[in-house]
Amino acid sequence: MFQLDTTHSNRLNTLRTSLCCFGAMLLCGTTQLDAQWVDISPVQTEYSDLLLFGADFYSDDIGIAVGQDLATNRGVVAHTSDGGANWNLGHFEAEHLRGVGYFTEKSILVMGYDGPPGTKTLLHLTGDGGESWLNAEIPQVTGTDELDIVGPTAAWAMGYGTSVGFSGGIMRTLDGGQNWELKMAIDGTIFGGQCALDENTVFVAVTDFVIGAMFKTLDGGETWTQYNFDEWTEDVFFIDKNVGFVLARDKMYKTSDGGENWVATDIADAVDRIWFTSETTGYAIGDDGLARMTEDGGESWTDMDIDTDYDLMQFAQHGDYLYAVGQQAGVFRLDIGQQPTDVEPEVADADVLLNMNVAPMPLASEGTLTYTLQTETRRHVDIALTDVTGRRLKTLVDSVHEPGEHALTLDLAACPAGVWFLTATVNGRQSVFPLTIHR
Repeated sequence: MFQLDTTHSNRLNTLRTSLCCFGAMLLCGTTQLDAQWVDISPVQTEYSDLLLFGADFYSDDIGIAVGQDLATNRGVVAHTSDGGANWNLGHFEAEHLRGVGYFTEKSILVMGYDGPPGTKTLLHLTGDGGESWLNAEIPQVTGTDELDIVGPTAAWAMGYGTSVGFSGGIMRTLDGGQNWELKMAIDGTIFGGQCALDENTVFVAVTDFVIGAMFKTLDGGETWTQYNFDEWTEDVFFIDKNVGFVLARDKMYKTSDGGENWVATDIADAVDRIWFTSETTGYAIGDDGLARMTEDGGESWTDMDIDTDYDLMQFAQHGDYLYAVGQQAGVFRLDIGQQPTDVEPEVADADVLLNMNVAPMPLASEGTLTYTLQTETRRHVDIALTDVTGRRLKTLVDSVHEPGEHALTLDLAACPAGVWFLTATVNGRQSVFPLTIHR
């Protein structure tokens, strides 16, 4: 059991970067601010009884959104197989569905609760794409609010909790949702947001409505490190184990060393969720259709046009598309593949932009992936583990990289023996590396 430690103060560096850096960036030409949010909502009407709280996309075409149907007081699930042009709606008896994610194309996990936030967590799991569902109760925490899938069978889930004694907390599964282990719980504390990088690494924002804190674990929840803030913390997002952001009531805090030091910047108090695609480029959504963007790591924010006046609740990302979901059945898509000003445009005559190698080969379960980005400036790199049909099983890399060589530890213990593929995408160009797992 953890309690907020109010005796330790953070080393907050509130020095601001000169605004001339932002001004110079604007002189470079077209930026991602030119991208537009596209409305792909399941119900295209002025008013809808559907409130959407979570979404996930397996591919550009295949996606799912979950929430609540106020007309029937039941949970709602919306599936699309054509990128949001058409949706199929279904219902669960559970009133509130909040988190959703794909383990594989057919294996989907939905989590929520029935009743007020203090109600026990409900789990819905399908292995056939939604034709049939396994329903279960998870008593460890109450009011599950967020779900992060981090591998073919691994996920973290966050229980919201309440301020009147119901326990919020963090759970982890390593077997595709069949079994869950409580990794942290704090009575009477609100869990605002989580960001999981892998099965061992997760960051969590918590508050008691007066002060806030961020907890992190790098060892699967065996030990936790706490960082305190003097105000209510609502969300957290980390790009890697060092670079991350914590959203507070009217400020955002950035760290480049895993939380040891923080820089504070101002942000609108109507912001509820943040999402970053690089250390400099980020997005924020919130009340009354608020959508904003930063291209300087949060030093300044610019409003974005989005066709809704209702609250936006959550982000999701797949590849070059970022999604925002919210009230009135809102699902909106933003093409973030348009490169920011500090990223080189696509080179037409480049044959291979990324070289990959894995050692040892064949693999038993663990190995090292080395990959070299053969460009002169930064590029967005996506590397996925795929099967022989090209089906994405696990995202390994999805971020902007500097040119040169990079390395990543592969943990493929959950993958059966056989031939798999590492599929890399850089500026629309793909390269494939065959991977043999032998046991």
